[in-house]
Amino acid sequence: MYIMEKNLATCDLPVRAALPDLFRALRETGTAVLSAAPGAGKTTLVPPALLDEPGLDEGLILMLEPRRVAARAAAGMNFGVALIPEGLIEFVPEIKVLIAELNDLLAANAAKVDAMEKAEKVAFALANLSKESAAVFSTLPSGIQIQLCNDRDPHGNVQVSLIETEKMLAEMVGTRLKAMKAAGEYSGKFSTQVHFFGYEGRCAAPSNFDADYCYSLGYNAAALIGAGRTGYMSSVRNTMQPSGNWIAGGIPITMMMNIERRHGHDKPVIRKALVELDGAPFRYFAAHRAEWAKATEYVYPGPIQYFGPSSVCDLVTRTLELEHSAK
Repeated sequence: MYIMEKNLATCDLPVRAALPDLFRALRETGTAVLSAAPGAGKTTLVPPALLDEPGLDEGLILMLEPRRVAARAAAGMNFGVALIPEGLIEFVPEIKVLIAELNDLLAANAAKVDAMEKAEKVAFALANLSKESAAVFSTLPSGIQIQLCNDRDPHGNVQVSLIETEKMLAEMVGTRLKAMKAAGEYSGKFSTQVHFFGYEGRCAAPSNFDADYCYSLGYNAAALIGAGRTGYMSSVRNTMQPSGNWIAGGIPITMMMNIERRHGHDKPVIRKALVELDGAPFRYFAAHRAEWAKATEYVYPGPIQYFGPSSVCDLVTRTLELEHSAK
């Protein structure tokens, strides 16, 4: 599974002839099924063509690629790791609309819904959603339906981090591989062990850079308060240089705000940080993901070093390094 970025394929593949009809169907109904033989260009040509077609170029394309699993199995590699971004499900356009409707519906009927059992919440949602969203909701596994109707976060929104998207995707890939095996296109073994890291992913031991950065932010925050500059976020720049050359500052919180729906109402909040598809880290990932998916390629740098030469102990993060290398 990966998120397709804009990059129009210039290759001429058989499926290109079907693109006008595909575009027309999507514009008229919002739904289309494209069936073509392997190698026709369904994966290579269609996604980037959709992203470059006026009127259809909004949002992301999510692709499940069980053939990558099959290719690794054919090479004797019946193992691998897939990283699923938290909150991925809310970027599927139909699910995004569904979640927005559910947020408003459940916020407007909070007391009534809180007294319901899980099955009653699902039935209530199906009976009160728009026809289109109800149709989408009804196609989801029961576990996902219940998670969408469960308790809201403090802002009254769906807790997408609690929706087990990874299980749904694993089930979908397994179903597809089963069909491929029946057709003689796959001969490997497939089973999954899913795990949600959540805050565990932030619990690694801090590096010297992490410690210096957090100390600097805290010290700078105290300086801002002491100067009477409330309503500012502590900021540290020039972090690719040694810590003695870092530049402290403050950013007005109002500059970081946009309007979002909270408890059924529009409110100013700090915008959620998302992956920048045009950013250097993602572009680096996009340039290498095909080879990483096919081969077993990983780097183990060893344990964090705290003592020794600065070139070893005071390394910045790889993401920060990539961001600044593009400037």
